[in-house]
Amino acid sequence: IAVLPFLNMSDDPSNEYFSDGISEEILNALVKTNQLPVIARTSSFQFRGQNLPVQKIGDQLNVSHLLEGSVRRSGNLVRVTAQLIDTASGTHLWSERYDGAITDIFALQDEIVGKVVAQVGIALGRDASQLVSEQRGRANAEAYELYLQALYFSNSGNPYEVEKAIPLFEQAVALDPEFADAWAELGATYFFLNSSLNIPIQTNPIAIKAFGRALAIDPQHDSAYSNRGIAKYDLKDYQGAIADYNKAIEINPQFADAYNNRGIAKRKLGDDRGGCADYKKAVSLGHQSTAQWLNSEGGAWCRNMR
Repeated sequence: IAVLPFLNMSDDPSNEYFSDGISEEILNALVKTNQLPVIARTSSFQFRGQNLPVQKIGDQLNVSHLLEGSVRRSGNLVRVTAQLIDTASGTHLWSERYDGAITDIFALQDEIVGKVVAQVGIALGRDASQLVSEQRGRANAEAYELYLQALYFSNSGNPYEVEKAIPLFEQAVALDPEFADAWAELGATYFFLNSSLNIPIQTNPIAIKAFGRALAIDPQHDSAYSNRGIAKYDLKDYQGAIADYNKAIEINPQFADAYNNRGIAKRKLGDDRGGCADYKKAVSLGHQSTAQWLNSEGGAWCRNMR
């Protein structure tokens, strides 16, 4: 399944950060069910604003289902619509509208995820009662609002925009020190800036500390483990990186990025066969960039390895 960026239907165009944040939170919650391979955000969000047939998007992402929707916000009230589409036939399998207050947004997300997972389970001939969404840590509404604003900047890919996310994440964790997701994203943002900007301080240790704070709050935070592994790899702690990737995969066996990054670390330690196996697993879970590399001349050695 792929989650496309939900449309911002609010009167204020600047509320796009909110619709993007809701889309990403639903995507992450679907991932945490450990029941369905979910295409990564970077792959699915590339279709923002592209009026392409669902069959074409399905073919490009190699998915059987798309989730799309919209978010309309007015003050503290929010309306979320979501629809699940079969990419082969273009059929709408399920569509629903949810209305509530910002303070109820977590319940809305959980309800949407539960409905989607159940509908996909039915479509795949599985017992929907066994597909239960995992509850994630909750934040207060003001901290969550800051978190979504920060995510909008941190996901931009532009280092000078990403930098704007730091004070917003820091405000979020100051308001709610137990907000594990905000700590994890703060760490990821520090790491990104360390690798993208010529900044006067070494931020990898700061990032690792933030990941550690997230994991102290939520020991099952798979992305905190995976991102801490990337930071450790950058510090040439390859064994430590693999240990963190192992933990991320243990928590979330569908974590394509963690398999890909573990493959890179294994190869750094001379384990080409193990690295290749991880690359192929990442591709089977929808890792687009690894799939492109595996099909290129550079990936021929791994493609042909048995």
